[in-house]
Amino acid sequence: MLGQGRYGTKSRRTAYFDDENRRTACYPMVETAAALRDLAEILKSPLVDGIFVGPSDLSLTRGRGRYRFSSEDQATSRPSPHCAKKQENRG
Repeated sequence: MLGQGRYGTKSRRTAYFDDENRRTACYPMVETAAALRDLAEILKSPLVDGIFVGPSDLSLTRGRGRYRFSSEDQATSRPSPHCAKKQENRG
């Protein structure tokens, strides 16, 4: 059959991609002050399931030097209210 190629019919490919998209999660890295500032907007995307905080890079890009596990550093790594709201919306 011409046009089917090795991946089968179009409906089979569509089902495959739909299934994979449902099973795949998206967790962007937050490693800059700009990303931290824009966290609410990032989490508004229906494609984003949560975030990963890169504490060392975040500390460096905010001009605070290396991450030292201080109370100030740890406060930055705690989940924000925006994350909790995203979780509530997911059910």
